[in-house]
Amino acid sequence: MKQILEENAGLFSRVVIHTSFKLKRAEMDAIQRTTQEIAAITDRSQCRFAVIKVNHRNRFFGTNRSVYSLVPFEGTQIRLGHHEYLVWFEGIFPERPSVTRAFPGPTHLQFLRISDDRNGHAEER
Repeated sequence: MKQILEENAGLFSRVVIHTSFKLKRAEMDAIQRTTQEIAAITDRSQCRFAVIKVNHRNRFFGTNRSVYSLVPFEGTQIRLGHHEYLVWFEGIFPERPSVTRAFPGPTHLQFLRISDDRNGHAEER
């Protein structure tokens, strides 16, 4: 990751890690330190950092009571808590509410760490 950031630092103002499992605090600290080091030695002295856990297989489901099929609209998002969301990347469209195939359930997103300032200092979630 360090090599990729060094080679492409001018292209990035944000570094977002998407993972399917929870990273340990020490692992997130190491990644964040590397990001801050690269940002400090390049012209990107202000780089935001985040770690997001993405889980396609989860226990959640949802319904859309405004349509007969009960299928949520594509792009629907629901906030579960302060740092957790469900997002339907597939679903029906308002102009086409009929269902012609099975749609997967929602994707669970959990923000594990987000830098709140432009200097990359992150808040643990």
